[in-house]
Amino acid sequence: MNEELINFADKALKTQISCSAISADGCCIENLIDQNQKNFLKPSYFMAEYYIKCPVEIVLTFPCLINISAIVVYPKVNSHRTRGFVLFTVFQKPILSTVEFPCTYNNDLSDDLCRKKNKYLMNQVGIYRESEKITEKIVFRNKLHFRQFLGDTDNTREIRTHGSVHSCSNIVLKITWSTIPSIKKLEVWGTLANINSRSVSSLFMKQFYEQYPINIECSDEQYPNNNEYSDEQNLTEEKQNLKSCDTSENIPVEFIDPITCSMMTIPMLLPSGNTVDSSTLDKFIIEEQKYGRLPSDPFTGIVFNGNRYPIPNSSLKARIDQYTLQNSELSREFNICNIFNNKNNCEIVNRNFSLNNDRIKLKRFCDDAEVSEFSVENKKKNSDKSFKVVHHEEILHDSLHSCLNAALSVLPSSFYRNTIQICNICGVNDQTCLLKLPCFHVCCRKCVIKMTLKLCNQCKKEFNWQEVNKFL
Repeated sequence: MNEELINFADKALKTQISCSAISADGCCIENLIDQNQKNFLKPSYFMAEYYIKCPVEIVLTFPCLINISAIVVYPKVNSHRTRGFVLFTVFQKPILSTVEFPCTYNNDLSDDLCRKKNKYLMNQVGIYRESEKITEKIVFRNKLHFRQFLGDTDNTREIRTHGSVHSCSNIVLKITWSTIPSIKKLEVWGTLANINSRSVSSLFMKQFYEQYPINIECSDEQYPNNNEYSDEQNLTEEKQNLKSCDTSENIPVEFIDPITCSMMTIPMLLPSGNTVDSSTLDKFIIEEQKYGRLPSDPFTGIVFNGNRYPIPNSSLKARIDQYTLQNSELSREFNICNIFNNKNNCEIVNRNFSLNNDRIKLKRFCDDAEVSEFSVENKKKNSDKSFKVVHHEEILHDSLHSCLNAALSVLPSSFYRNTIQICNICGVNDQTCLLKLPCFHVCCRKCVIKMTLKLCNQCKKEFNWQEVNKFL
């Protein structure tokens, strides 16, 4: 599969386009995807009739699922220009049928009624509002894409990362502000999504090469020095390319990140059931923080909390490490770092998503305890002359065991119920008048009443009267 960027806004690639407004004579909506237009007298832009008012929606339907790298919009047409628009991406699973290409989808978003009923499928990924500076084109880049768009522009914006951007079936461009709705040119650069079947991707590439053939033959004028480009060097390069292709195609699908389409190094299991790499999740959380949003699931958008947060997928991590050890060439191709016998292993596995929740704050104690244990173990190993091989499963078992010990040590013990408890201040044994503070210290009723400043005499922590409970 070709990993070069492709402009999917092309009529020759069986991409369909529709508009909710009537276009002017000769300025039909199909002009935006007609890349091979040879009639210079015919306008190559889209413009609605002069009596059409905003909003106007333009819908692109792709022949298969694509991974978007950049969306380029040219808003200015002669003296008219579009001053504001919103971009939406949609993900729909293709319908399994005998005709595999182009793919068909359950909902036809080119229909206005169907689009209104299925608004929940549309995910906003970009917005444009004209400033004082008028630009010829606006580029929305996807920074998480493995192949970046390198077009020069004065006005570059970032696409909001969403699952539908990496497996997109439709794009909706909604013009919200314009004297006459018009678009000069529209480009959608990206690659084929990893979710597509092999038959669909092969049929698409066949269609692409039929429309845009590539000349492989090279003349002698391009390479005048035969010593530099000998036949032996070409054979060795071809063998290396074949080996790299074989190893990349044999990688199991479960080892590949569904967002970046690259091999995972530290898989994290999300509450939605999907698994992504920790670096991808960190980038997504950083991008969300720029817009003032809390850490959430990239696929569902649900905010993480004490009961719903990502955890390391230890079983998948063990399989990935075993696979990379058996195929050592992959570590060089995909820059996979093996984290065996690493002090930062505990910090990577037990990642802290500080969400201002009491349950998640307990993980900080786990991280500190693990770092201290690993430092002591490494000192012992350095002092010993004998070298012992430590497997990943043993390291993970020790880290989880230390996590449980550190977390349980902070929580109150349940064995005090079978013993006689006394007041920590005056030593009263009467069980009926004992009260428990939020800091888990036990005091009698008289001592609690004397605490006028609402401070515990043992740990000096503040508390409210509503948080004081009866000791049972």
